Amino acid sequence: MTHSDVHKKIQSIIRTKMKVRHHASSYTANFTDDYFMSPWEVNLLLYFVEDQFNIQLDTKPDKQLFSMNQLVSIVYRHKSESAPKTGSFHHSFIYPKIQIYEPSYDNNF
Repeated sequence: MTHSDVHKKIQSIIRTKMKVRHHASSYTANFTDDYFMSPWEVNLLLYFVEDQFNIQLDTKPDKQLFSMNQLVSIVYRHKSESAPKTGSFHHSFIYPKIQIYEPSYDNNF
């Protein structure tokens, strides 16, 4: 999943679940200034994002989320950390080579 994919899904959440019709589609869009969200609505957005991406975000009160770029980066980081790593054991296991012999139907035995 790319940053762009995450951004599109968050935009979809804002339009469909939050019912925000303002089209600030930029990565630098601010939730309070560009989307006119209250702190309560930003919390609701975080709930929807956690549900959509199946992640648990850090919701400490001292950390404030202001922009789309911040949220996209946080979600992307969580998704990339939880994704299976390439070259892990189940991907690098080498199966024994099996050769299948098929009968020949020509008359040259």
